[in-house]
Amino acid sequence: MKGFTSTLLSKWDRFNDEQKKVMLQTINYDADRVTRLLGDLLDVSRLEAGRLELKRQEVDVVVLATDAVMRLRLDAEQHTLEVAFPDDFPKLTADPNRIEQVLMNLVENAIKYSKPGRIMVSGIDDGGSLKVRVIDEGEGIPADHLPHIFTKFYRRGSGERRSGTGLGLYICKGIIEAHGGELMVERSDSTGTVFAFTLPKDVP
Repeated sequence: MKGFTSTLLSKWDRFNDEQKKVMLQTINYDADRVTRLLGDLLDVSRLEAGRLELKRQEVDVVVLATDAVMRLRLDAEQHTLEVAFPDDFPKLTADPNRIEQVLMNLVENAIKYSKPGRIMVSGIDDGGSLKVRVIDEGEGIPADHLPHIFTKFYRRGSGERRSGTGLGLYICKGIIEAHGGELMVERSDSTGTVFAFTLPKDVP
């Protein structure tokens, strides 16, 4: 960012509009990346200090899942994103912003790591808790990677398609556990991966 801004400030007239646009887009992308990294590091700090604040209120998980899918559809042109919840899926008490953060991260990961195909967010009433699944049709997570996916700074793969901080799943796990639930991999094989999290109906 510093290099491009210094170049534009000192040599603005030497570049045509398209070159300026490319440099500004790069600055904007990097600024977003740094903002996400700082936010992730703050969340990690709060989790490890036991100071993650939850602003609980009545939450409609179906609405949150639908909104997350709608927001991410533009970034998933090669995927079909679907939401499938029972009509009577109950509401619960939780922090809507944090649950949305988890949903966004899981769906983004499914888009990033899976081959073109269907990605579905579904839910079931599991008695004392609600369970939400994010299902993709990717290549699956290698068995030797599974024990590490919820650890800090773990990243599977490299390159632009698989860029990231390696903190997303670690933070998601902390958020769900702070709600009294559990985040897990239910299945991962050559047909795809299923991430699932539970949320208690009654606030712990």
